Amino acid sequence: MAIKILKDLSAKNDKEISGFTSEAKDILLSYSWPGNVRELQNIIGRAYFLTDSKIIDKNSLPLKCEGNISQLSDETIILNYKEAKEKTLESFEIEYLTYHLRKNKGNISLTAEKVGLDRRSIHRLISKYNIIYKN
Repeated sequence: MAIKILKDLSAKNDKEISGFTSEAKDILLSYSWPGNVRELQNIIGRAYFLTDSKIIDKNSLPLKCEGNISQLSDETIILNYKEAKEKTLESFEIEYLTYHLRKNKGNISLTAEKVGLDRRSIHRLISKYNIIYKN
C-alpha cells in the first residue's frame, strides 16, 4: 500500500521517489496506524514532500511514527513539567516550521500566510532554532 501511495504521488508531481530505506520500512510496519489508510496517506505524503533524495528515510517520517504517538523520549520524561513542555514545544516548532517552509520552497511570506503567523514571527523562530529549510 505504501509503495502504491508513493507511486501515485510521483505520477502527480514532478518528483520521482522510488521507495523507502529498510529503516523507514521498519518504522512504518511497526506503527499502530490509529488513523488507518488516511493517516498512512498523510504520513507518506508528508515524507514525500520533505525528502530531497530518491528514497524516503526515517528522517523524512514524522517523529510520532517512532514508538507511537504519545511516547516521550527518556530524556524528556525525566524533566520537570515546565522543562518537558518547553522541550516538546521546541521540537514541535522546529518540525512544523521546517515542513511548511520546505513545502513553500522557502517562501516566508507564503508560509506565514498558510500557518497563520506574521513574517516577523517566522523569522524569529528560524533564528531561534537555526532552522535550515532551503533545498
